[in-house]
Amino acid sequence: MKFERKNFAMHSLSTHNVKGDTVNNSEGIVQSHCYSLLDVHEVTDEDGGDVRLMKLRNPWGHKEWTGDWSDSSDMWTDELKEQLKFE
Repeated sequence: MKFERKNFAMHSLSTHNVKGDTVNNSEGIVQSHCYSLLDVHEVTDEDGGDVRLMKLRNPWGHKEWTGDWSDSSDMWTDELKEQLKFE
């Protein structure tokens, strides 16, 4: 979050699976793949817990995250969507 505030260019790298294969996991992350890290936020969820969120971009333009906090996740409240300018 410190580097986001300083407007640094950031990226994230997924690791390979135990067998060393480059495969997609069931929630859409490509193994051994680099993602652009576009934004980071710390928010409070409905239960009052702190949640750290990262907005990643796959440079391939496909293979989208489908787990918790994905675009179609029911974890998003209207308030959080507005706060984080959810698109």
